[in-house]
Amino acid sequence: MAGTSHPLFARVYERLSVAMDRAGVAEHRRALVAGLRGRVVEVGCGNGRMFAHYPPEVTEVVAVEPEPRLRAAAEVAAGSAPVPVRVIDGVAEALPLGDEEFDAAVVSLVLCSVHDQAAALAEAARVLRPGGSLRFFEHVVAERPGALRRVQRLVDATIWPRLFGGCHSGRDTLAAIAAAGFTVDDVHRFRFPPSGPGSPSSHHVRGSATLAGRAPTSHERMTGQPWDASYADGPAPWDVGRPQREVVRLADEGRFAGTVLDAGCGTGENALYVAARGLPVLGVDVAESALAMARRKAEERGIAAEFAVADALHLERLGRTFGTVLDCGLFHTFDGDERLRYVAGLAAVTEAGGTLHLVCFSDEGPATGPHPVSREDLRAAFTAGRGWRITSLEPGRVETRFHDDGAPAWIATIARV
Repeated sequence: MAGTSHPLFARVYERLSVAMDRAGVAEHRRALVAGLRGRVVEVGCGNGRMFAHYPPEVTEVVAVEPEPRLRAAAEVAAGSAPVPVRVIDGVAEALPLGDEEFDAAVVSLVLCSVHDQAAALAEAARVLRPGGSLRFFEHVVAERPGALRRVQRLVDATIWPRLFGGCHSGRDTLAAIAAAGFTVDDVHRFRFPPSGPGSPSSHHVRGSATLAGRAPTSHERMTGQPWDASYADGPAPWDVGRPQREVVRLADEGRFAGTVLDAGCGTGENALYVAARGLPVLGVDVAESALAMARRKAEERGIAAEFAVADALHLERLGRTFGTVLDCGLFHTFDGDERLRYVAGLAAVTEAGGTLHLVCFSDEGPATGPHPVSREDLRAAFTAGRGWRITSLEPGRVETRFHDDGAPAWIATIARV
């Protein structure tokens, strides 16, 4: 679909897209965007047939379409979409958007027709946050070498792009996605239409890919594993299956107010305990497996809490501020340089006058946990020059799966000034 102006094809596509949806494409569209949340950019939105399928967790869709007739149709479709949709002019190879603005990018039957597929995917990577998701639904080169591939090469070099708005039937889109720095997580291959004689554009893929780019933390470098691996073979050492006692105490004392951020929320027990008290809570983590567990718990318990992928060393990318921030077990995993970046990010997302509750392993007492922190470490990190004032710093305990009565901890209350 992408190009500058294909008026004849646009007229045909408006009718063809309706027939395709009735024939089964609507189900593929729905599956493509299922589970998305946050801000989404849809590249080459056409006449907006995807808009109806975005889930309510999506806070905004910015839909880019260069073809004037299709863009006008998309603007009409945006008016009845279940989520906010903003339609703008632009081409895939030069998106009129800022860096790292979006949680996900959606491409549907568009990478076949962009002028420069590599440039289009590079632009998608540019506007995605590290760890962002690319959802793709495209027709592609035939899976196996043979006659169909030869036909695809022939028609792509002659009539196919002229007849179908710049479309190419035989691009190796999966290879292009990987070459652009994405890790392909899931691929569903199918023919469409599913029956009848095939055509050069019968072979389709639908799937998701994740943008690489987040540098491993000092803890990940030390263990040689990403945080997500901690949840692969049963509960993580810090996942005791209930909220931490210190968090329960803070909540019961009414120490959480306003909108709450749980930084490094894991499987969500602390966030869910706070949210169950009626406060709006966002839990963030880099571990997708943990977040999936947190979302399932929220659904099963009927608790309204939001969970999202976010890099704790770049919390400013959330673009939001919070009255209260909870860090239960994250600060102590960072080394010195990382701690300074983390503290700066916390300052960016904590409202003036807001509060940070921090629970971390202490270096005082027997049977300390890994990466223990001293009083001096905390005082050096949370200074007035960085926008903080420690109002209380008391000993406590952090529960783990390997300490009968928990490990020594610091319980700090820190004001944003």
